[in-house]
Amino acid sequence: MPIEIRELIIRASVGNPNQGGSNNSTANDQEAAPKEEIIKECVGQVMEIIKDKKER
Repeated sequence: MPIEIRELIIRASVGNPNQGGSNNSTANDQEAAPKEEIIKECVGQVMEIIKDKKER
């Protein structure tokens, strides 16, 4: 008998504990580019999964 999961909750915390409380705009700009790439890759993979499920 298959089990169906109707709700999945994923929580993540993104941060650099070594940076402390300082907000340096140049450091934030340098970190933003890799984060954007990761986000784009994740969105692309999710869209592929959704597309594959629709084809079934």
